[in-house]
Amino acid sequence: MRATRRSEILRQRLSPQRIELIELAGRLAAGRGAACCLVGGCVRDLLLGRPVRELDLVVEGDATALGGELAARLGGTARSPTRFGTAKLELPQRETIDLASARREIYPSPAALPVVEPAGIDEDLLRRDFTINALAIHVEPACFGKLRDPCGGVRDLHLGLIRVLHDRSFIDDPTRALRAVRFAHRLGFRLEQGTSRWMSEASRQGVLDLLSGSRLRRELSLLLLEMPLRRTAELLAGSGLLSAIFPDAAASEEALARLGRLDALLDRTRPLAEGGEPRRLALFVSMLLAENRATDVQRLADRLDLRGGDRELAIGAVAEARGLALRLAPLLDSASGIYFALERSSAEEALAAAALSPEVEGAVVAHLNRLSRVRPALGGDDLIRMGIPPGPAHGRILREILAARLDGIVKTPEEEAGMARRLAGDLEG
Repeated sequence: MRATRRSEILRQRLSPQRIELIELAGRLAAGRGAACCLVGGCVRDLLLGRPVRELDLVVEGDATALGGELAARLGGTARSPTRFGTAKLELPQRETIDLASARREIYPSPAALPVVEPAGIDEDLLRRDFTINALAIHVEPACFGKLRDPCGGVRDLHLGLIRVLHDRSFIDDPTRALRAVRFAHRLGFRLEQGTSRWMSEASRQGVLDLLSGSRLRRELSLLLLEMPLRRTAELLAGSGLLSAIFPDAAASEEALARLGRLDALLDRTRPLAEGGEPRRLALFVSMLLAENRATDVQRLADRLDLRGGDRELAIGAVAEARGLALRLAPLLDSASGIYFALERSSAEEALAAAALSPEVEGAVVAHLNRLSRVRPALGGDDLIRMGIPPGPAHGRILREILAARLDGIVKTPEEEAGMARRLAGDLEG
């Protein structure tokens, strides 16, 4: 594919604002005598015809200086958040760009963070995880649209392969094993034969054990954001990574069934997202190890450096969920009974209860999607205006009205007011 054709593709698939941005970056870099390229995932997705989420640029030389100049020209801000010579540009219209200095990386030991040195564009591409991400397109005026592909990434895009660049790739950075699974799922690709073999060898050598809990947790969280929980367990088990990361776990039929039910529940309770995404990693750990001893779950929580609410959920969800299921079982025909049984439980605990006990699934879905949002029309001020003095009676009256609302006994503010007066009279009597 010629540079002119790739230039046309850029203009077809990127917005005019993005084209203006990368052209300006190319002109400013050329003025400094430096090469500047779109790189990595955005090039991969452009060539595949997929949506481009964010633009990633690499420049030979000082990325922070170029980032500052770009931000000044475009009315944005530039931050330099890492020690690797990068700048993150936040521009108008919610556009975010990562700009990095071209570099080579040297890994002093397995799983260690690399030592970096300035380098050219091709060397920068040679440090990347997979051939399909080792692609660059020039944005300088003299060579706008020119492709750099030193590792055969375009070939692997056509073949649908995830291929690492060398046989020590997973030893240098074991997180690439989880990224390989993630990209294979996202793109519908498969692992190249040598890549699959090197991943298994690295896993058997225990290199994943060398990762810090935070790095491992981050990659697992990213994986679970893109994949159903059951499919994640299946792919990790099939690649040998599950036993390396979760030595006390097994992808048994029972565990996979629990995770599959949880996937279905998450799909059916999309309104939950209004309050933030559920804590998928903690749920994954708790459901995968639901039949294990508590000490096994605690050991894994320690390994992943889970903290705060995530740690509590991972370790305590199963016991809490089983208790919830027992409390719910006799109340399945009562909307108010379901509401009050679940009102003090987190959404994740309720979901875990349904995943463990399918008979309460309908109650949990009804609570998360509908019942938890029901509120009386009347409030404390309304009761005062009705002549009901403040005090403990208010709470009891409003709770009774809420139960009646949930069960469909009262439907209008007028019916609520009538019920409030009757309840107040009963309490006085």
